[in-house]
Amino acid sequence: MAKILGLDVSSKSTGHCIINNGRLIKSTLGSIVPDKKSSLGGKLQYFERELIKLLQKHNPDHVIIEDIFRGPNIITFKTLAMFRGVCFKTVYDELGKDPFCVMPTEARKLVGAKGVKKEDGFDFVIKKYALPGYEFDTHNDITDSVVLALAYHTMQKLGLSEKDLKSKKRKRKRKKRKK
Repeated sequence: MAKILGLDVSSKSTGHCIINNGRLIKSTLGSIVPDKKSSLGGKLQYFERELIKLLQKHNPDHVIIEDIFRGPNIITFKTLAMFRGVCFKTVYDELGKDPFCVMPTEARKLVGAKGVKKEDGFDFVIKKYALPGYEFDTHNDITDSVVLALAYHTMQKLGLSEKDLKSKKRKRKRKKRKK
């Protein structure tokens, strides 16, 4: 199989992990946390430097990140879009390919988490990997990165692509409309 870097990209704390041949490498669990006092440009620059270090250290075959959706707060959406842009450019510069994107709810479904809320993904990872001391408020970005990487691993095993996920969503929407 492959070495997969899961990234839960965020402006406050980007969780990361490596899944290698389907196994979580616990020593790779961590976060990129820019200084809260830095300007947006400073945070983006710090994020890029730290991401380069991760990519060079682990040299993953694939990188997976959460797909973006516009929630009620446009300012948060725009900031997240900037961090994702830095992520895309950095991954492309270092590995010569774009990161793969999946919606968090789809990732949770793919790995078999009970439910599709963020808490469900957290509980799934904590139980599966016995991560003592992990608390939702401080570690959910890390556990989300694990869910993403596992989802990509599952997709590889099933032979699914990003387009396959989108076509499944369209089919479900059509079925709902017909009812």
